[in-house]
Amino acid sequence: MILLDLPIPPSMNQYWRRGPNRSRSAPPGSTVTHVTKEGRAFRKEVWAAWLAHKPRTPLCGPLIVRGWIWFERRGSDVDNRIKPLLDALEEAGCFENDRQVAKVSFERMEATMKPGALIVHVEPFRGSRATYNEIWRALVARPAVR
Repeated sequence: MILLDLPIPPSMNQYWRRGPNRSRSAPPGSTVTHVTKEGRAFRKEVWAAWLAHKPRTPLCGPLIVRGWIWFERRGSDVDNRIKPLLDALEEAGCFENDRQVAKVSFERMEATMKPGALIVHVEPFRGSRATYNEIWRALVARPAVR
């Protein structure tokens, strides 16, 4: 189990940018997506929090990620912050690939208590295999849509 106290991640639009590809082998006019300065700063904070937590190996298998987020102002989207957070957690070494995340749950908290903060809890997902099989059987048994 991992419990990290982090700053709010930059939104997806602040985390990644598209810019010209300056590689010599790139065709003229091609673009590349890169992590912004704000994104790199957030990655460093996640990495420092991960090192302070002291686990040395990434979590394996399916994971559940829960978060509680205290925005400094109203109107910010919770969902716009999840992918940059998962990307930074992967980069820090919390898990090997964000495809391991089987369940995500985030909750907006009142800003009066801890404005500008994010608490993240990552743990192995103990979903029932029987549940997946039951869902699959139900989908297969469903009449075809025409």
